[in-house]
Amino acid sequence: MRIGFIWLGCFALAAAIIPGVWQGVIAGYPRDSFWTLSTFGRIGVVAISLIGLLLLTALSGWKTRRILGWSKHRWRIPIWLCDVLLTVLLFAVAFSVSPQIYYSFYQDIIAGLPDQWVIDGPLNWDRLRDIATPHTGQAMADHGAAIAVGGLVLFTAYLHRR
Repeated sequence: MRIGFIWLGCFALAAAIIPGVWQGVIAGYPRDSFWTLSTFGRIGVVAISLIGLLLLTALSGWKTRRILGWSKHRWRIPIWLCDVLLTVLLFAVAFSVSPQIYYSFYQDIIAGLPDQWVIDGPLNWDRLRDIATPHTGQAMADHGAAIAVGGLVLFTAYLHRR
């Protein structure tokens, strides 16, 4: 139960330290495509996002526990840095695959969307760079992704601290 609060705290801290997020929240992301979806569509997008984030956090936590079990020195900086890099890489792969997951959901709720592959490539470095430098005016999805990667890095650091 305690780890759940730590997990939430890591993501809340990540959200709190990104000024563009709060400016977007205050403005209400008025031009975001999220608001064009039906209520069911919005609930579905949020559910997919939360389930994906929980799975990604569980996988990242499992990875960190394996690394810590293998390492005899839990606070060795090189091991921590490698673990953080692996966490970011894990996020990057999930982030690159996620458009296809969302598109599959959109096909269920928006009539007439064709079957197609929407993933640009193995890793979309331009999109990853955009979310790594969050700013005002970005889409809610970009800010959510920035919070996700920041929260995952903080959670990884917490697991190393324990």
